[in-house]
Amino acid sequence: MIFEELGEFAARITDPSTEPLHFGRPEITVETLTIEGYDCPGVGVLHARLSVSDLNNPDFQITVGHADLLSLEISRVADFHDDLIRLTTGAFWDDLAPWSFAGLFEEADEDSLFRRYPKHHLKTAIIVRDIFIDPMFRGHQLAAWMLAEVAAKQHDSPTLLVGQPRSDDLVLDEDAYWKDALNATQFDWRYQTVLADSPGLRAARENLSSALPQRFSSSSAAIRDRYDAADQTLWPRSLLMPPLRLDLREVEYQQLMSETLSPSTEGGRWQEIRERLDEIREEKDEEFKDWELANGISEDSPEECGDNDDEANIDEDTETAAAPATRGGAVEFNLQAPWPDLRESVSELSVLSWNIGHRITRKPIPPALGEALTSLDADVLFLNEFVDGGPDRDALRDQLREAGYLYFATSSAPPRHNQVFAASRFPIEIGDISAPTQPDSHAETNFLHLRLGGGTGLELIGLRAPAYKSAGERRAYWSDLTAILRAAAERALVVVGDLNLDPFKGASDVDDSVAFPEAEMFRAERPDGPWSFASLHDASRNSRIDHVLHTAAVSVGGPRYLYVAGGVDLVGPESPHKGDHAVLMFHVSTAV
Repeated sequence: MIFEELGEFAARITDPSTEPLHFGRPEITVETLTIEGYDCPGVGVLHARLSVSDLNNPDFQITVGHADLLSLEISRVADFHDDLIRLTTGAFWDDLAPWSFAGLFEEADEDSLFRRYPKHHLKTAIIVRDIFIDPMFRGHQLAAWMLAEVAAKQHDSPTLLVGQPRSDDLVLDEDAYWKDALNATQFDWRYQTVLADSPGLRAARENLSSALPQRFSSSSAAIRDRYDAADQTLWPRSLLMPPLRLDLREVEYQQLMSETLSPSTEGGRWQEIRERLDEIREEKDEEFKDWELANGISEDSPEECGDNDDEANIDEDTETAAAPATRGGAVEFNLQAPWPDLRESVSELSVLSWNIGHRITRKPIPPALGEALTSLDADVLFLNEFVDGGPDRDALRDQLREAGYLYFATSSAPPRHNQVFAASRFPIEIGDISAPTQPDSHAETNFLHLRLGGGTGLELIGLRAPAYKSAGERRAYWSDLTAILRAAAERALVVVGDLNLDPFKGASDVDDSVAFPEAEMFRAERPDGPWSFASLHDASRNSRIDHVLHTAAVSVGGPRYLYVAGGVDLVGPESPHKGDHAVLMFHVSTAV
């Protein structure tokens, strides 16, 4: 009997034995799937299956790995480009949908494939959507071997494979796993890529094949123990992922999100949009649950990617609506909240800033992250490298509301951009300081200027300096940003976030405050703590790149890096979101 899946085999084990089962070298089969409701020529879905056979019984075969790939014919880009955004995998899995790669085919986009590879040379692009090897069979670079074999066997014309690691999994370090697989397959560049006919890939394929063990061993007892412990990795993620389908609601959702950030959107229209966005999310969540039920996926099995419960209902007394948005973002506020005169009540505010590492994809925000934030009890908080949208964002806002944060703001952004998110216990409004525009749109979306209401005169800017690769881009960005700061030097202004540089580099260890380069009217205060950024893959890259700057009109005290809050690791492989940045927290003194 052939057991197609390891989970099915585990369920049938009635007499587990510790005697090893010996399996031979794995085999790969590739099948072409269809996209529900989508028949555009030039687009196909490939599913690669990795299986092993019992050396004593060749009919006893188990699937131990999968790879899901999207095949796109370059010559047909004009036919399918606009439809990429309409492809969805269902609620909670949208980050794995191919529209997150849509910019790869925009010739003007900085990430375009055509900037690096001649358009007339490429015939096919294969997007690696997902790859999974059962943990019991890891340690042999099987994922890399499978990708190399698929690339070599499937294509006889110039083909580019594209993959992008992610760190959504809260149980397994999938980000490092993906990078290992991609690196071993000679992938390179930002959206890691490799030509299927390249010498590097051919050499990697030979090395991976020669290093492959002749057999793998396990015991039925070990497999059954995992089954009894409800180990969800017995049901690989690729099988849990709903099939791709065409969904026009994806387009509607994106259009409505853009409209909410428009300065011309009135409160009534904003509320109408919000209700429709909620409807779309609820519809997709229900469809996803129906899909789970139809496929026999247990509701009480461990979650791989955080809490996937229904969205929490918002009480009537905390219902939100949008304030008229000016440049740079949108503000949500509590309709019942007063707008107090803060001049008599606020002499010092606590502020925190945290890079939560979403890069340009919307990754799950687990409840533990919200619990950690609220435990720090700041008056105003900024999250940078944030991507808005989805039920877990609403759940985070609910957690913050319960902790007294009644006002929210988010910088506006098109798809595939970072944002800055802010939450405040005091009234805020979007300020008039424009974001940098050079060298590209990422400079604009990583910038959020807020004014604290109630007459304090205090202004805050949350930002993240994009990690531009070229020296020319970095010069353009910092020239634009420092010009903006110099023009605001007389205001009561604080700037905080991930600067991607250390203003204290080269300064004396006794200097607790230094003038900021090119905008010397701003001071940078030295935070307490050895580092703010810790590479999860190279400890030598730890650095201090999260900082607070301020003008002479305000005073900043007690800046410090925090690595744990409320018993939750904020950074490192044990953190709920596999974070690589510490929290920066400090106090701002204002005039009474």
